[in-house]
Amino acid sequence: IVNRSPKAVEKWHHLCGILDQLGLLASSDSDLMAAYSITWATWIELQLDVWSEGVVVDGKTNPKQYEVNKSIDRLYKLGAEFGLSPSSRTRLSAAPKDESDPFLDYLKDSKN
Repeated sequence: IVNRSPKAVEKWHHLCGILDQLGLLASSDSDLMAAYSITWATWIELQLDVWSEGVVVDGKTNPKQYEVNKSIDRLYKLGAEFGLSPSSRTRLSAAPKDESDPFLDYLKDSKN
């Protein structure tokens, strides 16, 4: 499903690359990584819409601004699972990297 959004794919590869280098990526993370990447892409699209349409539309807060705020909250919660905030990083520990991990093989193959 991530493949449907170029922005989500971009975030997927960026984040997987970083987490892989840190030894913080496992095949069991794929669904959570997909949710994070899709939410990030949604946030970007909504934020661009709000900037284009304005935060206030017809005297009221643009309804998309509420969705922007929800997306940011989701990103914060999902990101904490990957250690993407300073406080959540302190709670993470990296497992030894398994070079034969099928998820990592998939990531490497999908970069081409």
